[in-house]
Amino acid sequence: MLESIRNGVQKPWVKVVVFAIVISFIFAGYFTTSFFGDPNAVATVNGDSISRNEFQRAYLSLKSQQADYYNATVKTEEDERNFQESVLQRLINIKVKDQALEELGMRFSSTALRDKIQSDPNYQIDGKYSSGLVDQALVATQRSRESFKIDYANQEVTRQLLLGLSETDFALPGEAQNDFELISQTRSGRALQINFAQFKQNVTPTEEEINQYYQDNQEAFRVEEKVSIEYIELSMADLQSQQEITDEEAKLYYDENIDRYKADAQRQIAHILVLHNDDESASLAKAEALKTRIDNGEDFAAIVATESDDIPTRETGGDLGVLLPGAMEPEIESAANDLVNVGDISAPVRTDFGYHIVKLTNFVEGSVQPFDDVKAEIVSELQKTKADEIFYAKSQDLESWAFEVSDSLAEASAQTGLEIKVSPFFGQSSRKDIFANQALKNAAFSSDVKDSLLNSAPVEIGENHIVVLRLKESQPSRVQTLEEVKARVENSVKQAKAKNDAEQLADNLLGKLKAKEDVEALLSENQLTWTDLDKVQRNNASMSFVANQQFFKMPAPSEGNVTWDKVEDFQGITILMLNKVEKGDWAAADDANKNQRTLYIGSYFANAGFSAFLEDRRKESKVTRNLQNLPQ
Repeated sequence: MLESIRNGVQKPWVKVVVFAIVISFIFAGYFTTSFFGDPNAVATVNGDSISRNEFQRAYLSLKSQQADYYNATVKTEEDERNFQESVLQRLINIKVKDQALEELGMRFSSTALRDKIQSDPNYQIDGKYSSGLVDQALVATQRSRESFKIDYANQEVTRQLLLGLSETDFALPGEAQNDFELISQTRSGRALQINFAQFKQNVTPTEEEINQYYQDNQEAFRVEEKVSIEYIELSMADLQSQQEITDEEAKLYYDENIDRYKADAQRQIAHILVLHNDDESASLAKAEALKTRIDNGEDFAAIVATESDDIPTRETGGDLGVLLPGAMEPEIESAANDLVNVGDISAPVRTDFGYHIVKLTNFVEGSVQPFDDVKAEIVSELQKTKADEIFYAKSQDLESWAFEVSDSLAEASAQTGLEIKVSPFFGQSSRKDIFANQALKNAAFSSDVKDSLLNSAPVEIGENHIVVLRLKESQPSRVQTLEEVKARVENSVKQAKAKNDAEQLADNLLGKLKAKEDVEALLSENQLTWTDLDKVQRNNASMSFVANQQFFKMPAPSEGNVTWDKVEDFQGITILMLNKVEKGDWAAADDANKNQRTLYIGSYFANAGFSAFLEDRRKESKVTRNLQNLPQ
């Protein structure tokens, strides 16, 4: 197997499933909960630690990426703990995967990595490698070259592992054809939509029906427990906006920090690239010979046009644009910064890709930004500095006095100069203002605040934004009276009766249709008309999503017959008649569609094989966790 893995050939579907590798088995549970390793780690995998800092970075990254999901689902401490657990499982699985790669001896040498990057179409123009495209990618993603190489190497060795494990997992032509014929299937028939609304307008519930519905469904009319709180809010943003900065203070800061407002000098450079290829010494010799020719008076741009291996820049004299810190290889950046005068040319400089001869083509001296141009920025920074000091002092006082005098916020307010505010009533489902914050709601409904009537500890509801609170008044959970919800009850009764009437009509119609009885009078009486469905596809918009799904689940009719069914959605009931099913035409499909289905089936098999491999490795791994080191 190892030989197969190391020698795996390129397959186009591999990139489709590489992403799934890292996140597979997030919720797998093959680990113990005891911990005897690094006391500062959140977990160890076969003795390798996952640090608290590493966890925190991954947690914040995932929370940011899934902000909408997090805000919608993480409501309680248990939800938060489950989210943290998913992050930890993700890190554990990545560690298991990395260890597997290491044990299999799968790694990229610097030469192999260089060759791989140079042959990547993403970094080529007209089939030729362009270092400029790499530089653009680094600037766009704000990455260093070192992190780019590490990420690229990890992706490649993971892909090699996937290739090796899935050598026998491929899609047979018949499997891809069957999948295409199913996905591209068309169906014909008719649909009859019976809407609840047409029955609802004719329903008049009796008082007895309304009362009975209310009695049978009282929990539907229960309102949650709510509280009103007194609270003191301390916000860095509020403090910052309150700070006054004089022109004299701003100018003094500007003068004392003048270097901060000096623009960096700009260097525009060009280069000649001689790739290493198979003989690095020959590459160096060629680069030195080219440098000698330049020193002897030959035109730099002319040599670029005929000799540089950076093909895309040949027509522009080897231009690499303005030098941005960290955007190019450090060796190139260092050589460029050593060039003093426009026209200066460096000796050959070695990088992992080859030897570069660098020329300084333009130089713009750095200038100092005028005070007026940066005054607003300075004022904001000085406001923040002052606010930082005040925030720290007030937060300490607020916490101390709220604890010392725990049955009132008056003393904490007096000592900090912060006002006591009163909230409207809110419950655990609140989504308004700061009362949507789960940490604040947890504090407001805690036993210390609600039952013992104590001040809360400071609650962090945002960055540099804290609240101390206490209970002012509570409203217990209760079932609303019939008078309060009568309109809702009446509407629910109407909806229920309309639905019942629609169901009776649908059942009556469907029974007659199956019995091949005439239903035209019944349709006319209820003002219903058929919708013809002619060779509709799975994504057709002539029916609701639910009805369309059911239409494609119905069994195909036998020759000369039809299939009947009905389906309900929130709008009503749809009666479905299916009279013809046609497979997708594989023979008529273009190569792109055929390749797409082949890739899909192959990626499915490959991912399943890789998942099984990871599961086995996870079972064999000794994983211990220290849950106490997770953020509280």
